[in-house]
Amino acid sequence: MRELLTAEELSRRLKVSPETVRKWGKQAHRRAAEAHYINLHSRWVTEAAGAHAAGIGIPGDLRGQVERRLRAAPETSWDRAIGQIVTEGGACLPPDQSRPGEDLRAMGSVATVHDSTWQSQASDTKDVE
Repeated sequence: MRELLTAEELSRRLKVSPETVRKWGKQAHRRAAEAHYINLHSRWVTEAAGAHAAGIGIPGDLRGQVERRLRAAPETSWDRAIGQIVTEGGACLPPDQSRPGEDLRAMGSVATVHDSTWQSQASDTKDVE
């Protein structure tokens, strides 16, 4: 196992001030916290998106819409055409047509669980000194 260096020892090896080493440590800690937060919430968003997609209606004339798009732009793939139909149809907007993502925050119970998990993990860490 490698020996851990103090900020002063590391600053001598890197030829920078101990304050710079501490600043880098704080920045690295914050980047790690950001990555953890994104990873934690991306799983939740994936689950929420799956639940949302399962609940939306499929247009009865989906095939006709796709065929019309492909005739109009033959270079378009069929799955891209379906993506355009979903995007333009507003299937992913919240019911009140406000900002995308507001419906996720309104789900509350899932967000609360994840936010409290994040808070408990964040409170276990200390600022680098």
